[in-house]
Amino acid sequence: MKTKEWKFNVTGGFDIDKTLQPYVAHDGGVVGFTLPDGRTVRLVVALEIESKDGSKFDYITADRIMGDLGFAGLDYDRLEFEEL
Repeated sequence: MKTKEWKFNVTGGFDIDKTLQPYVAHDGGVVGFTLPDGRTVRLVVALEIESKDGSKFDYITADRIMGDLGFAGLDYDRLEFEEL
């Protein structure tokens, strides 16, 4: 595999309502939470595109569109919640 030219690091956390049910992936990792109305909230890797005048933002989550913008070969190690 080709070595990536740029690496990104994101760490942080949320205070998540204890009543929300964890959404568990097939490997046992918590990748999201289920809202009371049944919708699922998950973490994603996205690009934010700001308009020239700073008044509008678009969020890109699809690998293909990222590649079209010049950000190809998205690769990440983990994308899950970890309870502290």
